[in-house]
Amino acid sequence: MKVKRKTKDVSVVKRLSLFLKMKKEIILFLMGLTFMVSCNTQTETGNKILENESVESKLVDVDELKKEQIIYPGIGIGKLVIGKTNLEQLFSNDNQRSEFREEGFEFHFDQEGVLREIVLNNVGTFKSIDGKALGKTKEEVLGALGEPLSTGLPLMKGESRIGEMPSLNYEGITFLLQDTIVSTIVISEKQ
Repeated sequence: MKVKRKTKDVSVVKRLSLFLKMKKEIILFLMGLTFMVSCNTQTETGNKILENESVESKLVDVDELKKEQIIYPGIGIGKLVIGKTNLEQLFSNDNQRSEFREEGFEFHFDQEGVLREIVLNNVGTFKSIDGKALGKTKEEVLGALGEPLSTGLPLMKGESRIGEMPSLNYEGITFLLQDTIVSTIVISEKQ
């Protein structure tokens, strides 16, 4: 009788072990499926922005830009689309440039005057595409976007590396940190 009980116990253990392995595979499958759907949604959203809102002839208003809260990594924010928006759409004069700067917005353009990078120094209440808060703490960023591709930006003096600035680097967006607080968000083209 003891032999049957051991066999029965081993059988239960084997079934439980098999169930746990299957559960792990199912969870991994669901995580992958969720990631694929999320990437597809982000791409569709980004494409809609590029098609519908990317380049308009009117100037972008600083108050309008402050209301925009969703950051599209590698694409832009609001009606500002990296690689599409040009200098004339943002600034009609130097006063407008300083108005944006006072509100924490900086823009970097290429030689043709096309927007290449958006720098948000006044990290307010920005959100990810799925509505999660970005920009206040390192934990918020990690919770919204997951693990970064890399951390730290090298500080260079000429050819020599003199240090590293703490950062969370994702494709198309970088969060510069002071301790665990986000100080600056840089949106750039996806490589």
